[in-house]
Amino acid sequence: MTARNVFSTYLVICLFLSSFITAGQPDVESGMIFTKPDMMPQFPGGDSVMNRFIKSVMRYPKMAIENGIQGTVMTTFVVDDDGTLHDIKLMKGGLGANCEDEALRIIDMMPTWKAGVMNGKTVRVQVQVPVIFDLKSSGYHATKNSTAPDVLRGSYDAGVDWLQKGDFLSAIQEFNNALIYNPVDADAYYNRGAAGFKMQDTLHACKDWSMVALFGDTAVFQVLRKHCGGMIRTNSSSFSVDDSSVRESNRVYDFIEEMPEFPGGDVELMHFLQSHVKYPEDAKKKNSQGRVYVTFTINKLGEVTNPEILRSEKAGKSGSEDASLEMEALRVVALMPNWIPGKLNGNPVNVRYNLPIIFTLR
Repeated sequence: MTARNVFSTYLVICLFLSSFITAGQPDVESGMIFTKPDMMPQFPGGDSVMNRFIKSVMRYPKMAIENGIQGTVMTTFVVDDDGTLHDIKLMKGGLGANCEDEALRIIDMMPTWKAGVMNGKTVRVQVQVPVIFDLKSSGYHATKNSTAPDVLRGSYDAGVDWLQKGDFLSAIQEFNNALIYNPVDADAYYNRGAAGFKMQDTLHACKDWSMVALFGDTAVFQVLRKHCGGMIRTNSSSFSVDDSSVRESNRVYDFIEEMPEFPGGDVELMHFLQSHVKYPEDAKKKNSQGRVYVTFTINKLGEVTNPEILRSEKAGKSGSEDASLEMEALRVVALMPNWIPGKLNGNPVNVRYNLPIIFTLR
């Protein structure tokens, strides 16, 4: 496998802290905001899942990396009685270099929480979450005046270096960083699987190698046969690498009688994009607007694979092309749920799909 230089973005350790202060027995019907309910609100899956979520969406600001900025941004928000988040604000900032904006962006992207409970009823609760920016723990070793591209570029290569040195845990950490930036980096999946296998984590190694196979690299079949019982493992099923359907699945159609469909149709697709696209701050500052065309494959299982930028079109005379818009478009496509796969003669097949994502400043 050939080493790839990729830009990596990664949040460090994000600690979760909920602070609750109140007294007496309040009226739960009043709609007041509690600070100490009987049961605290919870991110779905708990704190560890929340930390993984934050790591997957965090983009350490380029300016902060260039200037070696680290520290804590304290956020506060209300978890409503239906679990939605409102009134997201800063309690403590002061880092600058877009760290505060990034912390607020992360909180704003969070899914619905499990609501807090008081006297058996769900209530509104004020929550505090500190977001810690730590260059060393993030895998960045920037010093003042270093250039962001040089800092961000080496995550995959660093993983390869650690793999060759036998530090498999560090290798996995770096490959995780690479996949945060580029969720379809087949080489990163392959090598992360190799590092996991060296740590005797065969289950996750086989899952990583299965991703390589699903990206169309049949050379990995030999590894799957040797170490994984000849099975490709996906989130929803497992199937043999020798099945004819696997070889057929490598063919990608451009147009078929029943095209893939986003669950709920085009209306839900638009709602998904509207709720998940976050306009990059640096693109706003440069007045970057336009349309980014992303092409990807909906495989036989309905999974979104191999997203790539087809082209970008800037909007208006004042608009300017910006790589951050393309990165955001790829990030959002990578978050998509499984689609209803396309069918040919009644059978699911792989279909290439082109999707325009529009970025407009208002």
